Amino acid sequence: MTNVYLLKVLFIILSVIAVHHLPVATSKQWCIANSKETDAGLLLNIYLGCEHKFVDCRPIYPGGSCFDPDTLISHASFVMNAFSNSMIASNTGVVTMVLA
Repeated sequence: MTNVYLLKVLFIILSVIAVHHLPVATSKQWCIANSKETDAGLLLNIYLGCEHKFVDCRPIYPGGSCFDPDTLISHASFVMNAFSNSMIASNTGVVTMVLA
């Protein structure tokens, strides 16, 4: 009798998840710089994001929480991800997948 009860409870929970499209697990998606990009391209991303105030770049400045590792690709990735998240949060962008 106990197993039947547990199966009914499990069925109800799974049904609620399926009907309401509740996430069973969540994942964090990141926008990162392409490792094949030139230094000039990475610098352009940082310049556009930081100098034009699209992104709060204080975390990648010396002493900031994301300064280390102090590499161009890490800082460009921070800027690109912050910009991407701001576009999604303001409903002006969407997350998509590109299948190669």
